[in-house]
Amino acid sequence: VDKFEAEPVVLFDAALNMLHDVPQIASQVLRRLFLGKQKYMKSVTEDSAMIVAMRASIEEDLQKACLPLREYIRQYDAYLEFMNMDLTEYVRSYEEREGTLQDDEREIEEKLREKQKVADEVPQFINLGMFNIKLDAINSSLIQKYDALIRMIMSIIAEKAASKSKLVVVKFATTFERLKMTPTNIEEVAELEELITEIPKETEDVRLMLDDMLLQFEVLDRFNFQLSDEQFG
Repeated sequence: VDKFEAEPVVLFDAALNMLHDVPQIASQVLRRLFLGKQKYMKSVTEDSAMIVAMRASIEEDLQKACLPLREYIRQYDAYLEFMNMDLTEYVRSYEEREGTLQDDEREIEEKLREKQKVADEVPQFINLGMFNIKLDAINSSLIQKYDALIRMIMSIIAEKAASKSKLVVVKFATTFERLKMTPTNIEEVAELEELITEIPKETEDVRLMLDDMLLQFEVLDRFNFQLSDEQFG
């Protein structure tokens, strides 16, 4: 905006300076009568009252013309922090807080609201008086960054679920191996019966992990998150 305001004034001064170098036609046509130094046409100077007033008028008009643009641009100050945000650092800091699934869900919903606000408030194109402004690049950049951040947060949920899944598999595999053992005497039969009796108590923590996993996958499904092959496995 500053450059746009200054450029016409620069052109005005350049045009004014060009008037100082206009030679008198008489000295070119009647060379025998006008011997000696080349003479130039008289012209106004930069510090003449008329020129100072014209320059001030041009500058004032340009400032008025650019005022709506400046005011509109200030509306985008609200997006500067997010545009300059390092997503990797943000997610690392967020993950260190070790929030609950409800915290993750609220964070995703908040970012989705902010993304929708961008879609609603940042147009593809806008006309501001003498300015026609294309904003599709800003709109697209903001939305893509929100999409990336939302997916990174959902990946945290998926990783938590994947970690629980591995623990569940190990726990059940260990129990299964113990149940596969064929008893060879009365003592081993008694031990097996005791193990079978204790299974519900020993697997209670596994059941709780399974419940948590189901809730995590429900959240991911609600937000249409697609698991990677590694996460799915």
